[in-house]
Amino acid sequence: RPGAGEAFLHHYDSNRDGKVSLAEYQAPAEKQFMLIDADGDGSITAEEAAAFVQRMREEMMKELEQE
Repeated sequence: RPGAGEAFLHHYDSNRDGKVSLAEYQAPAEKQFMLIDADGDGSITAEEAAAFVQRMREEMMKELEQE
């Protein structure tokens, strides 16, 4: 079972060079930001955030129902 450091690298080290750059570290947050920013204007409104949270809840409920 991998330790915390190995798990961290596995999650963030996208080019598998054994190090995590700032860009690699920020990439998951950027991806999530783009998912939340529904209209693609570079900012997230309260409505977009609420819609994203609702979608996540619905997806989680579907997954729980399948178990």
